[in-house]
Amino acid sequence: MAKTLNFIIGSNHFSLSPVKVERKKLYGWTEMHVLTPEGELCSSAGLNSDGVTLIPMGATKSGMMTESGLWMERNELVAVDSSGHEVPQIPSSFDGDIVLSDKVSVDDLMDCNVTAVYQLYDPECADLADLIGDDIYRFKFSYRGGVECSDAYLLAKDNAIFILTGLKGDYEFIGLDQEAVIDDADGELVEDLDFDMM
Repeated sequence: MAKTLNFIIGSNHFSLSPVKVERKKLYGWTEMHVLTPEGELCSSAGLNSDGVTLIPMGATKSGMMTESGLWMERNELVAVDSSGHEVPQIPSSFDGDIVLSDKVSVDDLMDCNVTAVYQLYDPECADLADLIGDDIYRFKFSYRGGVECSDAYLLAKDNAIFILTGLKGDYEFIGLDQEAVIDDADGELVEDLDFDMM
């Protein structure tokens, strides 16, 4: 059964299932298949540093080791901040209620570096879309829980509801008529920017 997000807006409660909007579902994709002269499908493999051993695709795995060289399971790791204090765990957004109360502007949404888009599917979407109207609601979103969460923006269009997740970008708009000053690493003004230097 699909996971559901529980939204509260005013006195109304909605439980809706998000489905990730995949770029390849929108635009399609291509795949290249390499065949042997006999028509059999080839598969990728890596060559070990000994120059002899072939490592088939999927046969390697990254992991973490203790200082004494022992394997560490991921659940043994503890995230700490720059002061060495343990970072509190954030629950998954699927485990609680999401209260929609923080209305934001289109400019706030445009400042977000969107990393994922979800569409909500349910017969109740039309009712929630009516309540949202032209507003945009912001909330904190964490798919699996952990130590990090994203900014999420909920908006409706033609009875379809979308969640856009990402992180706010720190951009400063200096204006259309104002020139920006570019400094080099030493703090000296660069008068002519030569794109061949990049």
